[in-house]
Amino acid sequence: MPSVKLETEVKIRVDVSEFERLRKLLVSLGAHCIVPRQLEQNLLFDFEDCLLKQQGCALRLRTYNGESRLTFKGKAAYHQLLKQRVEYETRVDEPQAMQNIFRELGLMVAFEYSKYREIFQVTPLGADVYVCFDETPFGGFVEIEGSEESINELARLLGWGPSSYVGQTYVEIYRRGREGQD
Repeated sequence: MPSVKLETEVKIRVDVSEFERLRKLLVSLGAHCIVPRQLEQNLLFDFEDCLLKQQGCALRLRTYNGESRLTFKGKAAYHQLLKQRVEYETRVDEPQAMQNIFRELGLMVAFEYSKYREIFQVTPLGADVYVCFDETPFGGFVEIEGSEESINELARLLGWGPSSYVGQTYVEIYRRGREGQD
């Protein structure tokens, strides 16, 4: 995936027991697994006054698939629950050094979460689409990333429409889930 892009994605809540059926359906549509299921760890950074959050932005350090990546996500815009935002991403060879740099700049870990993720790539309608199977402590989710048209078409082929799309971020899902456990 490119390092600077306009990210367009949807998230759909799915029971984890449905993942195998959906994997088989994706493969029948020409998809292939590009990253097998493994733990993904995410650290979100912000200033003490939550400036990034207030602006609708995010700064994330993710460790997954044997590497760490730093991502800045701009303010999201929604169209029929499809989320679009500018995203800048780069590989980080020394994540602890990056955390130290952030601390020196006045950034702190504002939120931390982990999930298991598996990634498939499929090319319907001539456009690459990425499908992520995400297992969280608060349920299963499928994320579809690509062009708006490709997302909607693949979602339709998988049996979903815009009414199935979840407008929440993982941070919101985790916060609500954790509040429910208290």
